Amino acid sequence: MNKYIHKNNFTMIELLIAISLFASIMVALYSALSVGIYSWKRGDQGSTLHQKARIILDNITTDIRNCTYFSYIQFVGQANQIYFPMVLPVTKEKKSDKTVFDENVFKVTYLLERLSYRDRNSSLMRKHETFLESLDPTRVKPKEVAPDIVELSFQYPFKTEEEKEDPNAEYSIYWKDEWKIKNKIPMAVKIKLVIADEKNPESRDEYLTFERTVFIPQGTLEVEQKENDFFE
Repeated sequence: MNKYIHKNNFTMIELLIAISLFASIMVALYSALSVGIYSWKRGDQGSTLHQKARIILDNITTDIRNCTYFSYIQFVGQANQIYFPMVLPVTKEKKSDKTVFDENVFKVTYLLERLSYRDRNSSLMRKHETFLESLDPTRVKPKEVAPDIVELSFQYPFKTEEEKEDPNAEYSIYWKDEWKIKNKIPMAVKIKLVIADEKNPESRDEYLTFERTVFIPQGTLEVEQKENDFFE
């Protein structure tokens, strides 16, 4: 009499195939999850850096637009540093109090400075001085605005020499990294800001670049002067 025996056990080959399929599925799920987490971190990091850059540029923009002519404090622009006079209204505690000349005229300076030799990147510094304080450069120390700034650069517009014979002649505008024309304020300032991620400041892949052009209401478009026409 023939007896048929039904076996419910897996063979070794079936078990290996099942393990391989399970491993493949887990690897695919892990890869998809890793990509999703990385994309989320990059997006969150990019949003944070964009917000940081916007705040920095908004503050610099506000100060530059408040720039005004003041003969004792010149507007001096360099490639990586800028300072200029700024007049702000001063609110007195009593209406009878008079505003002193020195109290509402300020000299504002923006520059980069490496606070420690261990720092890979620089910090954005802002110096805010009254007119009398500006007479002594060591009197007021600059304050840190933001760390991990890779680059802060400024450019200033100039126009080409106009044809004297033709007052209606067109001229072109070009940008230079220095402004030292006495008693003049540039028409605009072009700002370039490069920020590093605070959590990974050494990675160049995490750098983000931002640019903005700020127009100054009291500024003018001038012809570039020779070196002997600059003031010291």
